[in-house]
Amino acid sequence: MNRADRQFLKLVSKIERARRKRKRPSVPGITAKQRAFIDAYLWKTKGNATEAARLVGYKWPGKVGPALVHHPLVNRVLHA
Repeated sequence: MNRADRQFLKLVSKIERARRKRKRPSVPGITAKQRAFIDAYLWKTKGNATEAARLVGYKWPGKVGPALVHHPLVNRVLHA
């Protein structure tokens, strides 16, 4: 392996480490399913709470989705 290959691999690993650090900040008190709801709400459904809850797998998405938007911890993350 020549010098250019080593530099390239070093750069790629540096980018991957930075990407992993920025990926998802952990918020104490939020479950993994709530975190998945937040991701779906912000990125996949673009603000549709019922559709985001359905994608995550909640049993009653029509009730749980809007309720999660108003949940204190979830709401704080959504508006951060």
